[in-house]
Amino acid sequence: MGELAFGGTPSPGLAMGGGIFGSNTPTVTYELAGTEFEGGAAGISNLEFFIDFYPMPDQGFHFGGGVGLSLISATESTEGLEDDYFGAGFGLHAAIGYEGWVGKEWGIGVQGRVLYANGTMSSFSGDYDDIVVEAFVPGVMFTATCH
Repeated sequence: MGELAFGGTPSPGLAMGGGIFGSNTPTVTYELAGTEFEGGAAGISNLEFFIDFYPMPDQGFHFGGGVGLSLISATESTEGLEDDYFGAGFGLHAAIGYEGWVGKEWGIGVQGRVLYANGTMSSFSGDYDDIVVEAFVPGVMFTATCH
């Protein structure tokens, strides 16, 4: 998991902005028509508007989320997925975390996040049917924030 986000603080404890929130997975288990199969690498990149709320601005606890466009890709595998696929759709995330102050404006911490993507992927060659995708990706990540 990773993210790169930029924004501002219109009021104490409230951060708003935009960013890229993503996940890359080297192997994925797919379910198609009730059958599961292993696939190659899959990637999700959500281009989102986000809000992050610090209930006590001088403390490190925070939570938030975002909503926007999701770009989804999957690579060919040896069983089941017979081409590379790419598509777009709807994406969002929810996060909760804690940061400790390491400078006047900097905090580092840990964050739990769930990334969601929903969309339709088409094969690069056009030889195969489109695939409707719905993905939930939970994760934990380290954070560095300039307030």
